[in-house]
Amino acid sequence: MKAAKKVTALLSALIVLISAAQVQAQDYPYYIKINRQTQVTTVYTKDDSGKYTVPYKAMICAPGAGGNTPLGIYKTPEKYRWKELLGGVWGQYSTRFAGGCLFHSACYRRPDESTLITKTFNSLGRKESLGCVRLSVADAKWIYDNCPLGTTVEVYDSSTDPLPRPVPIKLTANSTYPNWDPTDPNPNNPWKKEQVKIIIKEPKKFVKKAISMHITTLRRYCMTALRPTI
Repeated sequence: MKAAKKVTALLSALIVLISAAQVQAQDYPYYIKINRQTQVTTVYTKDDSGKYTVPYKAMICAPGAGGNTPLGIYKTPEKYRWKELLGGVWGQYSTRFAGGCLFHSACYRRPDESTLITKTFNSLGRKESLGCVRLSVADAKWIYDNCPLGTTVEVYDSSTDPLPRPVPIKLTANSTYPNWDPTDPNPNNPWKKEQVKIIIKEPKKFVKKAISMHITTLRRYCMTALRPTI
């Protein structure tokens, strides 16, 4: 019996070591940095030497008010298609990065894409969350789809960013569908029926010779049915 227990313990330890080695050996394509001061999340890719120095994608975000998004360097441990948040609200495409802090969409009343809480969507570009980092659905989904668990996330403060600051969309009381995120790729998104064109330009990739980084065009949202807030 004792011998069987020892074998079981050894096998368990071996499995843990193999799992740790697999995680360590995994190639992570991106490194994510959250600038609390400018409310911009920037995704980096690797340069020729394998270091994450090439800014690839900028996302407007809403980090925590009052420093609730903690400074530091973290690894993403979990993802959720829908996640219930504090206050009984829900977020789409959530990726945890530090304790109770996650990347996620603006908040919803229920796990239903048609129940967007408009004011939380309009918070993008300001410090207004309880610690999580709110993003548009398109950006939250991009992280959810493209950044594997174990991706490094760094939270810092700076007055500048490597890429132009994206311009946030604002939904007003006059918006046709104020309870839908216009960037949501859901085929039932009614903004599609309005033929609203939302252009999200992915960064252009350049051969890194004299220039050691990618150059990104501004993300521009062309929304014929929306009016900017004052």
